[in-house]
Amino acid sequence: VEKEGVFDQAVEGIKAAKAAGFLVCTNTTIYKETDINEIDALFGFLTKLGVDGFMVSPAYGYQAVHDTNPDGAEELFMTRADIRAKFSEAQKLFAKYRMMSSPIYLDFLAGKRELTCAAYANPTRNVKGWKGPCYLITDTHHNSYSDLIKNTDWDKFGYGKDPRCENCLMHCGYEISAALGVNGKLGDSLKMLLWQLS
Repeated sequence: VEKEGVFDQAVEGIKAAKAAGFLVCTNTTIYKETDINEIDALFGFLTKLGVDGFMVSPAYGYQAVHDTNPDGAEELFMTRADIRAKFSEAQKLFAKYRMMSSPIYLDFLAGKRELTCAAYANPTRNVKGWKGPCYLITDTHHNSYSDLIKNTDWDKFGYGKDPRCENCLMHCGYEISAALGVNGKLGDSLKMLLWQLS
Protein backbone atom coordinates (compact mmCIF):
# COMPACT_ATOMS: atom_id res chain seq x y z
CA VAL A 1 0.00 0.00 0.00
CA GLU A 2 1.60 3.24 -1.10
CA LYS A 3 -0.18 5.60 1.27
CA GLU A 4 1.76 7.83 3.60
CA GLY A 5 1.58 6.76 7.22
CA VAL A 6 0.23 3.24 6.63
CA PHE A 7 3.45 1.52 7.77
CA ASP A 8 3.48 3.58 10.98
CA GLN A 9 -0.17 2.67 11.61
CA ALA A 10 0.64 -1.02 11.11
CA VAL A 11 3.54 -0.77 13.58
CA GLU A 12 1.27 0.90 16.15
CA GLY A 13 -1.31 -1.84 15.58
CA ILE A 14 1.32 -4.53 16.20
CA LYS A 15 2.45 -2.80 19.40
CA ALA A 16 -1.14 -2.49 20.62
CA ALA A 17 -1.91 -6.14 19.83
CA LYS A 18 1.21 -7.35 21.64
CA ALA A 19 0.45 -5.10 24.64
CA ALA A 20 -3.03 -6.67 24.79
CA GLY A 21 -1.48 -10.15 24.87
CA PHE A 22 -2.29 -11.28 21.33
CA LEU A 23 -0.17 -13.59 19.20
CA VAL A 24 0.86 -11.56 16.13
CA CYS A 25 1.78 -13.05 12.78
CA THR A 26 2.48 -11.06 9.62
CA ASN A 27 1.85 -12.14 6.03
CA THR A 28 4.38 -10.80 3.51
CA THR A 29 3.87 -10.99 -0.24
CA ILE A 30 7.14 -11.26 -2.15
CA TYR A 31 7.23 -9.68 -5.62
CA LYS A 32 9.59 -10.00 -8.57
CA GLU A 33 11.29 -6.74 -7.58
CA THR A 34 11.59 -7.68 -3.88
CA ASP A 35 15.16 -7.69 -2.58
CA ILE A 36 15.60 -10.56 -0.12
CA ASN A 37 17.81 -8.29 2.02
CA GLU A 38 14.78 -6.01 2.50
CA ILE A 39 12.79 -9.00 3.77
CA ASP A 40 15.62 -9.74 6.22
CA ALA A 41 15.54 -6.13 7.45
CA LEU A 42 11.73 -6.19 7.74
CA PHE A 43 11.65 -9.49 9.66
CA GLY A 44 14.45 -8.28 11.94
CA PHE A 45 12.54 -5.08 12.68
CA LEU A 46 9.28 -6.94 13.28
CA THR A 47 11.03 -9.47 15.54
CA LYS A 48 12.21 -6.58 17.73
CA LEU A 49 8.56 -5.46 17.98
CA GLY A 50 7.67 -8.91 19.32
CA VAL A 51 6.00 -10.36 16.22
CA ASP A 52 5.55 -14.07 16.88
CA GLY A 53 6.03 -15.35 13.34
CA PHE A 54 5.96 -14.75 9.63
CA MET A 55 4.02 -16.09 6.69
CA VAL A 56 5.21 -15.52 3.14
CA SER A 57 3.53 -15.87 -0.21
CA PRO A 58 4.67 -15.23 -3.77
CA ALA A 59 3.05 -12.58 -5.94
CA TYR A 60 1.99 -14.10 -9.22
CA GLY A 61 0.07 -12.37 -11.98
CA TYR A 62 -3.44 -13.77 -11.94
CA GLN A 63 -5.97 -12.94 -14.66
CA ALA A 64 -7.65 -9.91 -13.05
CA VAL A 65 -4.28 -8.19 -12.63
CA HIS A 66 -3.20 -8.87 -16.21
CA ASP A 67 -6.54 -7.61 -17.54
CA THR A 68 -6.20 -4.36 -15.58
CA ASN A 69 -2.52 -3.60 -16.24
CA PRO A 70 -0.70 -6.14 -18.46
CA ASP A 71 2.59 -4.20 -18.65
CA GLY A 72 2.72 -3.47 -14.93
CA ALA A 73 1.87 -7.07 -14.14
CA GLU A 74 4.94 -8.31 -16.02
CA GLU A 75 7.19 -6.02 -13.96
CA LEU A 76 5.75 -6.95 -10.55
CA PHE A 77 4.52 -10.50 -10.66
CA MET A 78 6.48 -13.74 -10.94
CA THR A 79 6.20 -16.83 -13.07
CA ARG A 80 6.51 -20.27 -11.50
CA ALA A 81 10.23 -20.32 -12.41
CA ASP A 82 10.76 -16.82 -10.93
CA ILE A 83 9.04 -17.89 -7.70
CA ARG A 84 11.16 -20.99 -7.34
CA ALA A 85 14.39 -19.05 -7.94
CA LYS A 86 13.44 -16.27 -5.50
CA PHE A 87 12.33 -18.62 -2.74
CA SER A 88 15.32 -20.91 -3.21
CA GLU A 89 17.52 -17.85 -2.67
CA ALA A 90 15.52 -16.95 0.46
CA GLN A 91 15.67 -20.33 2.25
CA LYS A 92 18.68 -19.44 4.43
CA LEU A 93 16.96 -16.19 5.39
CA PHE A 94 13.78 -18.00 6.41
CA ALA A 95 15.82 -20.29 8.68
CA LYS A 96 16.75 -17.22 10.78
CA TYR A 97 13.16 -16.42 11.73
CA ARG A 98 10.08 -18.06 13.21
CA MET A 99 8.23 -18.94 10.04
CA MET A 100 4.52 -19.68 10.27
CA SER A 101 4.61 -20.97 6.69
CA SER A 102 5.26 -24.69 6.98
CA PRO A 103 8.66 -26.13 5.99
CA ILE A 104 6.92 -28.32 3.40
CA TYR A 105 5.28 -25.29 1.77
CA LEU A 106 8.60 -23.40 1.81
CA ASP A 107 10.30 -26.41 0.15
CA PHE A 108 7.54 -26.35 -2.48
CA LEU A 109 8.12 -22.65 -3.15
CA ALA A 110 11.85 -23.30 -3.53
CA GLY A 111 11.20 -26.04 -6.10
CA LYS A 112 12.31 -28.91 -3.87
CA ARG A 113 8.99 -30.77 -4.11
CA GLU A 114 5.58 -30.69 -5.74
CA LEU A 115 2.23 -30.23 -4.05
CA THR A 116 -1.32 -30.36 -5.39
CA CYS A 117 -3.62 -27.38 -4.94
CA ALA A 118 -6.28 -28.00 -2.30
CA ALA A 119 -8.26 -24.77 -2.67
CA TYR A 120 -11.42 -26.64 -1.66
CA ALA A 121 -10.01 -26.93 1.87
CA ASN A 122 -9.54 -23.18 2.33
CA PRO A 123 -12.51 -21.50 0.64
CA THR A 124 -13.18 -17.78 0.53
CA ARG A 125 -16.47 -16.23 1.56
CA ASN A 126 -17.32 -12.60 0.93
CA VAL A 127 -20.50 -10.51 0.83
CA LYS A 128 -21.51 -12.13 -2.47
CA GLY A 129 -21.20 -15.68 -1.13
CA TRP A 130 -18.68 -18.53 -1.39
CA LYS A 131 -16.12 -17.65 -4.07
CA GLY A 132 -15.68 -20.35 -6.67
CA PRO A 133 -13.37 -21.93 -7.30
CA CYS A 134 -10.83 -20.10 -5.10
CA TYR A 135 -9.47 -16.95 -3.53
CA LEU A 136 -8.00 -15.61 -6.79
CA ILE A 137 -10.30 -17.06 -9.45
CA THR A 138 -13.92 -16.02 -9.34
CA ASP A 139 -16.01 -17.91 -11.88
CA THR A 140 -19.07 -17.63 -9.67
CA HIS A 141 -20.31 -17.14 -6.13
CA HIS A 142 -22.19 -19.96 -4.38
CA ASN A 143 -24.95 -19.52 -1.81
CA SER A 144 -23.58 -22.23 0.45
CA TYR A 145 -20.34 -24.05 1.21
CA SER A 146 -22.06 -27.30 0.25
CA ASP A 147 -22.97 -25.83 -3.15
CA LEU A 148 -19.36 -24.70 -3.70
CA ILE A 149 -18.00 -28.17 -2.92
CA LYS A 150 -20.62 -30.15 -4.87
CA ASN A 151 -20.80 -27.93 -7.95
CA THR A 152 -17.12 -27.23 -8.55
CA ASP A 153 -15.19 -29.65 -10.74
CA TRP A 154 -12.00 -29.53 -8.67
CA ASP A 155 -10.16 -31.79 -11.14
CA LYS A 156 -10.28 -28.98 -13.72
CA PHE A 157 -8.16 -26.63 -11.60
CA GLY A 158 -4.49 -26.51 -10.68
CA TYR A 159 -1.12 -26.44 -12.39
CA GLY A 160 -1.23 -27.92 -15.89
CA LYS A 161 -5.02 -27.94 -15.97
CA ASP A 162 -6.34 -24.38 -16.08
CA PRO A 163 -4.10 -21.66 -17.58
CA ARG A 164 -5.16 -19.27 -14.81
CA CYS A 165 -3.48 -21.61 -12.32
CA GLU A 166 -0.20 -21.85 -14.25
CA ASN A 167 1.94 -19.65 -11.98
CA CYS A 168 -0.04 -19.94 -8.76
CA LEU A 169 1.79 -21.19 -5.68
CA MET A 170 -0.36 -19.34 -3.14
CA HIS A 171 -0.53 -20.59 0.42
CA CYS A 172 -4.35 -20.55 0.31
CA GLY A 173 -4.19 -23.62 -1.96
CA TYR A 174 -0.86 -25.26 -1.30
CA GLU A 175 -0.24 -24.78 2.41
CA ILE A 176 -3.35 -26.89 2.92
CA SER A 177 -1.79 -29.69 0.86
CA ALA A 178 1.21 -29.67 3.16
CA ALA A 179 -1.08 -29.91 6.19
CA LEU A 180 -3.19 -32.68 4.68
CA GLY A 181 -0.10 -34.68 3.73
CA VAL A 182 -0.93 -34.61 0.04
CA ASN A 183 2.09 -35.91 -1.93
CA GLY A 184 3.73 -36.66 1.43
CA LYS A 185 7.29 -37.91 1.65
CA LEU A 186 8.93 -40.09 4.25
CA GLY A 187 9.84 -37.87 7.17
CA ASP A 188 7.24 -35.15 6.47
CA SER A 189 5.32 -35.88 9.66
CA LEU A 190 8.47 -35.53 11.75
CA LYS A 191 9.43 -32.35 9.87
CA MET A 192 6.00 -30.85 10.58
CA LEU A 193 6.12 -31.93 14.25
CA LEU A 194 9.54 -30.35 14.79
CA TRP A 195 8.34 -27.16 13.09
CA GLN A 196 5.28 -27.03 15.36
CA LEU A 197 7.43 -27.49 18.45
CA SER A 198 9.99 -24.84 17.48
